[in-house]
Formats: sequence, C-alpha cells, structure tokens
Amino acid sequence: MQKKKSAPNTILVAERESRGWTQEEVAKQIGTTAPNVSRWERGETRPGAYFRQRLSTLFGKSAEELGLLNGTTPSTQATAEEDVANEAATSQQQPAPPHDAQSPQGETDSQQNGSGRHSRRVFLFGLAGLGLLGGGGAAWLLLHPRKQIIPGATLCDYRGHTGRVRSVAWSPDGTRIASASEDTTVQIWSPGTFAGSLVRTYRQHLSEVLSVSWSPDGTRIASASKSVNIWDPNTGERMLDYHADGALVSMVCWSPDGTRVASASRDGTVQVWNALTGETRLIYTGHSNWVTAAAWSPDGTRVASASRDGTVQVWNALTGETRLIYRGHAGRVHAVAWSPDGKSIASGGEDTTVQVWDAGRGSHLFTLREHTRSVLSVAWNPTGSRIASGSQDKTVQVGDTTREATILTYAGALGVVFAATWEPSGTFCVASGSGDRAVRVWRAL
Repeated sequence: MQKKKSAPNTILVAERESRGWTQEEVAKQIGTTAPNVSRWERGETRPGAYFRQRLSTLFGKSAEELGLLNGTTPSTQATAEEDVANEAATSQQQPAPPHDAQSPQGETDSQQNGSGRHSRRVFLFGLAGLGLLGGGGAAWLLLHPRKQIIPGATLCDYRGHTGRVRSVAWSPDGTRIASASEDTTVQIWSPGTFAGSLVRTYRQHLSEVLSVSWSPDGTRIASASKSVNIWDPNTGERMLDYHADGALVSMVCWSPDGTRVASASRDGTVQVWNALTGETRLIYTGHSNWVTAAAWSPDGTRVASASRDGTVQVWNALTGETRLIYRGHAGRVHAVAWSPDGKSIASGGEDTTVQVWDAGRGSHLFTLREHTRSVLSVAWNPTGSRIASGSQDKTVQVGDTTREATILTYAGALGVVFAATWEPSGTFCVASGSGDRAVRVWRAL
C-alpha cells in the first residue's frame, strides 16, 4: 500500500523565515543538520521527541503550535530513527542523540566551521568560557544564530511599548528585563526570542515612568513617576507608594542590601527612605537644580548624585554630609555610576563626554569623547573593564577602561538612547531603551 504524502509544514517555515534564519542556522542551534530541517519543513518526516523539544525551546512555542504533531506523518518512533540515521550519514565523527534524550548532556551532534567539524559540546564549552552559561540567566543566548553572536549584533528587539522607553533593568538572575516608558507602564519580559516575550504589564502609574530598578534579591521592583511604587514582579501587586512631594522622580535605585531606596527628583533633592515602610530617612539638598540621576556605592555607605547644576556630588548615605563635588563637566550632568570596586565613578552629560574620576578624591582619570550629543546614561559591566553609555546621538558607545578608549559603537537604535545596562551575570549583553519605543539586547564584547 502506497504511503500517503504529507503536506509541507508551513508553520515551521514561517517561524524560521520571520526570524531571518536559514535552515542551516536552525540546524546548528538545535544540534542537527540542514537536510533534517528541510525534510521536516517539506513534511517528509517529523522530528522525534528530542528535536521537538529543541524546536519548541528555540521558537518559544509548543510542538503543537509549530505543527509538529499534526497531519499525516510517520510514527514518532520511525521518524526519530530516521533523524538518527540522517545524522549518522551526515557526520561520521559524532553519534546523533537518541530520540528520547531529555537534556543537552546527550548532545554530541557536530557542527561545521572553517577548519572542519567539531562537537557541539566544544561550542557550548566555548560559550561557558565566555561566561554565557553562568549566572543562570544567559543560556537564552544559545537560541540565537552563531552569525549574530558578533559585537554589535542585535539579539532581541522588544516593541511592546507605545511610548518612549526611558529606563531598563535586568532582573538579578538575568532571565527578565523590566522597561519603563512614557506610556505610563512598566513591562516585564523575557529576551528568549528575537521579539521578546511579555510576562507582565504594570499599570499603576498615572503619568510617564522615568525609572525602574529591581531589588537586589529580585523579589521587588521600584518604579518612578510622580511617586515611587514598590511592587511584586511575580504578581503585579503594589506593596508601597512613596510620594516625593509631588515632584516628578527622575531616578530610583536600591541600596545594595535592599533595605533602602534613593529617589532623585526634579525638585533638586534626593530622598533616602525605608523600602518596607516608606519612612523617609534622609533628604539631600546639596544641588541647586533638578537631580537627574543617583547611584549607591557598592558598600552602601555613599550616594553619588548628578544634576543639571553641572555637578556630581558624593555624600554620606546616613548623614547627608557632602564628601566631594565633581565639577569636570561643561554643562548639565545626566548620568552617574560607580565602578564595581567602588574606587571610580563615571558620569555623562550634555558636553557629550563620559568622564571617569576617583570616587575618593574627585580627581579626573580619563575621558571618553566619541559621542556627538548629550550622554544620558552610563553603566559599568560587572568586572569594571567596560563602560556603556547611551546618548542623544542614537548610539551606545562601549569604552575600555584599561585602554581608556572607545572600542565599539552600537548604532542599532533608531532614536535617542535613554538607558543602557549590562546583563548581570557578567556576559557581553546590553539592553538599551530608546526613543523609538523599542528595547534592544545586543552583544557588546
């Protein structure tokens, strides 16, 4: 009896083509061969359980949604055996994974490079060596084509907001991103696919949201508008509403131990308050114009605040005593960040520069000058070897703190870059929020 021919899997084809991937790129990501992917798309065979799981993870959809369980196809056992046979015919150096493999530990499929074939395990080991598999949150990078994992490559382009994105923050475990927007919402989403996947939308603010920050333990989020809300990222429940005298809050940040919050306001003050009760502990009044940014020292003893008055001021977080005032910028200062070791501070402003200076003495160390318009955000990577800066010139610059020079320009934004922040596990990814309403995740190293 002649076997009935199966229809092509147009769903699988559409998912692949919507991401701009070739069959070879899909094959490399899931540990199989391009001929196998081609047969699946033509409907000649169906992937076994192992590869169905890999495809579902890759595209962020169930096997049924990808059309892998529907239609007239060979039995699962026969299809899985055919996949294995095809793999063996393509690569004689590594056996294909069994159809019932459940974890990457079973991956021994080979990949092609310029010098011949090598084990996928070697590729995964190389990524681990770069820190991509550390910290629990960076494994999603394996879902992207290898050709995209180059400096400056966009890995995720999230477009869930209807207003400009003013602030972005990674969750401490690196699995989610929170983005704050002029559309009055904060959105939590996963960067596991190119388009990103929305997890939750927080809608308790009544005006534009200018800043968002995760608590150090990842159990709470602080977001700033005309008031600061502290809320549960898992349920969206508001836990606290802190009012800073009605002035628009430009930035909010947690103390390293998660017990206090500092909020910088357009009324020229920085308020430090209890994160559980909302009790005000301190109001710093050293600035003469609106405070654009604030950041805690890594040990939690000091706060650095930047202002439109042209200064960055470092002060005692318990007493409010001013320790030093940095006046190196020519014009307003929009951004400030401490180095991970607490010894240096980076600041950026309308003079288009990123300046790095000694946090104890206030002495200038070096300046990065590649931006052509105001610098709106600065962020150190976890090792202190790089600084990312976002600007009105629609770029993010990455500076090397050892060479004291800019080493990469990311020009993927289509609008003003309000925020740029590093993935927390020490990998090479930056999420940047833009005036074109998008948030992009990209490789910076």
